[in-house]
Amino acid sequence: MADYCAYTDVASEIQYVTLSASSDPSTTEVTTWCGQVTAEINARFNAVGITTPVTDTEKLKVIKAIAVDWVVWKVLSAIDMESEEAGRRKSSYDKSMARIEANPAIVEETTDVLKAPEGSVAKARPFTRAEKIW
Repeated sequence: MADYCAYTDVASEIQYVTLSASSDPSTTEVTTWCGQVTAEINARFNAVGITTPVTDTEKLKVIKAIAVDWVVWKVLSAIDMESEEAGRRKSSYDKSMARIEANPAIVEETTDVLKAPEGSVAKARPFTRAEKIW
């Protein structure tokens, strides 16, 4: 299963932070955090009945932004525990997840086709109005 965000997504959000194989945090740690946030999001979604992984392209854009906020929070917290930006990112993540948990339809898979209730049978009959057959 692919993660909801990748190292490159995080790096592009915080270009002012140097991330490399030897930096602290390292690119390996950031990649690991991408996997961790994906697991956390999936667990929280499953807890409210959302099927995971979410695969709808448009809904993935929403989830990706949420996941990136969490990983950016981890990166910035590792660099500076008092970072105001880190606090904003964590708050954004928490609020976004709470909104989805309260209204799972935000990211639930949907179909464009309306289905009849199971066991129902359509009957052919003319349309009538005021005793007139159309």
